[in-house]
This record gives sequence, C-alpha cells and structure tokens, in this order.
Amino acid sequence: MKNIALLNDRIRNIRQSLGITQEELAQKAGFGSPQTISQIEKGEREIKAYELVKISKVLHTDLYGFFEEEMNPVPKMLWRNKIDENIQNLREKEFISRCQEYHNLEEVCGFQPPSKLPECKVDSRSLDFNTAQSIAQQCSGQLNLGSRPAASLERLLENAYGVKIWYMDLGQKGSAACVMGTFGPAILMNKSEAPWRRNYSFAHELFHLITWKSLTPDFLTSDEKVWERAEKVAEVFASNLLLPADNII
Repeated sequence: MKNIALLNDRIRNIRQSLGITQEELAQKAGFGSPQTISQIEKGEREIKAYELVKISKVLHTDLYGFFEEEMNPVPKMLWRNKIDENIQNLREKEFISRCQEYHNLEEVCGFQPPSKLPECKVDSRSLDFNTAQSIAQQCSGQLNLGSRPAASLERLLENAYGVKIWYMDLGQKGSAACVMGTFGPAILMNKSEAPWRRNYSFAHELFHLITWKSLTPDFLTSDEKVWERAEKVAEVFASNLLLPADNII
C-alpha cells in the first residue's frame, strides 16, 4: 500500500513539475479521459503495468523512479537563454532521460569514450577575458582541434570524448544548454538554430563543461552579475577557440 501511495503521488508531482495537465497526460498516454488520470493520482483506480509504461514515457521518467523512496537529484542544467519555464522543465526532463538511457545502452555494449573531456580549474575571482583566451588556447591544444576548429568540433566532442549531443525544439529564444551528470557531459542544441551559429554554441557550452567543477551551476546562478560575467567570458572563449589569433592573417 505504501508503494502504491508513493506511485500515485510521484505521478502527480512529476506531471505538475513539467507543467502537464491531466488532460494532456491522458491524451499522450492513450487514456480515454483525464478523469482516469485523476483517479490514478488519487488512488481511486488501480494502474496496470502497461499503463504505467505509457505514463513513464510521457513524463520521461524511468519506471524505477516512480517507486524510489527518495528521487535521485536531477543534475542542474545551464541554459544560455531562458525559455518558457514549463517548456524548459519538459525539455530538461526529456533531455536528461535520453542521456541516461543512452548511457545505459553504452554500458550494456561495453562502450567507453576514447578520451575524457579535459577539466580546467578556474579561480572565480579572476574570471576575465585574458583567462578566457588562455583557456581557449589550452583547450585547443588538448583537443587537437587543428587550424579549422569549427569544422571538427561537434564530431570530435561526440566521437572522441563521449559528449552526448541532442537537438530539440527550444523555440525562437532558446539557443543551447549543457549538463554534467552520471552519464557524463552533454549538450542540448536548438534544432531551429541556424547551422552557422551552432559551432559557436558548441564552443560556448564547451567552456561550461570543462570548467564545471570550478564554476558550478549553483555558483554561476547564485548572482545575476556573476552569471552575466561568466557568459561574456564564455563568449570570448568561444571566439578564441573557433578563430585562434595565430590563424588570423
């Protein structure tokens, strides 16, 4: 009975956190009426196994996640541009779920990325443009990007360093986001973004991934001025990584 009550509450809480109505969940999961979802959440109706599978897919939640006493903390994502909160929550849930599923598949297949993404220690007190240029030069050498970084960056991140890259509809305002989880580093891209902008977005998110332990999401989002400063530094990093000064004639 305790597990059933936990399941009912978990479905309701996850649905609400994603901004999904009972009507939307019923429609996407193939239930005839939102009243069915209401009854399930209230414990007035028994839920069948195949129905739970459908609900889990809509809510982008692992089946085991519905029954855990304490849900595992969801890794915090860094968004370059904020979008509608409900859409953002839904995209985050879907993105992280896909990353975890892909990671599980990698483990089953015994796949290990050839290399580990380099880490860069940064003193938050000296977060300036000179630091960004220095990190870009260091990173370019470590990743062996060559003279045309833009042409190889996405492929290199995915194939050589196991960075999980997904494209989703993030609307007109959305650009990109990144996260570091148990599944490793991952980047979410706006599939509507112009191709020529994507390389810059990849380089921008790469800055956050390689400085993730020094410039943690909690630190960067603790103060708006800190965040704005970090974003400007990430922009300088991206520019220097994609267009090294040595290659400018």
